[in-house]
Amino acid sequence: MQLSALDRFPLHVGWTWGPGLFKVHNTRKVTVQRFGSRYFVRQDASVINQRGKFGFSALLGAQPYLTAKKKDLGTALTTHTTVTMVLRTKKIYYDSDAVSAWVRTDGPGFGVTKDQQVRLVLTRVGNGGGTKTLQCGWIWYTQGHHCIKSLAQTEWFSESGDVTVTVHAEIQGTAYKTQSSKLTLAKKRCAGGLKTVGAYVSLPSFPVVAGDQFTAKLYASTHAKNVPPRKYFALQVVHVRIAYDKVFTLKSAVSSLYSGKIETKNAMTSEKKPFSTSEWVYTQKVSDSKQVTGDSVLLATLTFEVAQNAPKRDVQDVPFSVTVVGMDSGAGLKVVEYKAGSVYDHQGEDRKSVV
Repeated sequence: MQLSALDRFPLHVGWTWGPGLFKVHNTRKVTVQRFGSRYFVRQDASVINQRGKFGFSALLGAQPYLTAKKKDLGTALTTHTTVTMVLRTKKIYYDSDAVSAWVRTDGPGFGVTKDQQVRLVLTRVGNGGGTKTLQCGWIWYTQGHHCIKSLAQTEWFSESGDVTVTVHAEIQGTAYKTQSSKLTLAKKRCAGGLKTVGAYVSLPSFPVVAGDQFTAKLYASTHAKNVPPRKYFALQVVHVRIAYDKVFTLKSAVSSLYSGKIETKNAMTSEKKPFSTSEWVYTQKVSDSKQVTGDSVLLATLTFEVAQNAPKRDVQDVPFSVTVVGMDSGAGLKVVEYKAGSVYDHQGEDRKSVV
């Protein structure tokens, strides 16, 4: 490079390494300090769409007289500029309220994108309104991110009908957001329970999936208002039998109040339809009698598995049923014997079993 003899500060870009396209700005800035005894010379060099690490040197003079080097440089982190969302759940239930969405972001197309937070914003339409934000975490890549969070807004569900909620995704702290999608909150079934002594099983209100598992709750009421002792009593021993379709398999029964072993058998209806029965005698294991007295004493939490080949239908060949073989009080009194229990199903119906 030929340097002008009239140029007091012949500064130029020297060696370069790494991939890059350089452009040297023509304008230099010369700053005089200490009354002309010190000079600072500055000239900018730009790199367009740089991806890998790079470096360059600046030379002052032809020999050169001074050399300055910059190594391991790279393009600054870029921000996400777009966000898209696919809402995977179209309907949720008060006892299965997970909101699932696939969220994807993208940057300007060069450099490495920085970490940014993405969230789902849900707004209830009517019924008093309200907004809920679900954090989806930090995103730094463009492949997409599966965001699944519990709504945790029980008051948004209504017993009078379905509720509509709008959902959109947004990059937190920016104006970038998606179009809104519609989410339906299914009608909440009325609260279950018994008005007198007996037992009932509460099934999920949401549809179960073949190959998946679900839980059901087995409750007892100790309000013996029509039979001796004609008042609430502490349930010391309970003998219960549950019948259910063969597409379900009882995997476990967990109780914090009672202890007992399960006995499961296969059976056949008079119409030659196979079903299963699970039967156990539970004995009180807690010392506090108040815990086993009331309208809804939780006997056990039951976990069922749905068969992989289970057909899609609302009613099984053999519906769930409950039989109270016996219930004994702490005083040794057999309060009820061979009484049909109830099933609280997905429609919210308190259906009586048949013994």
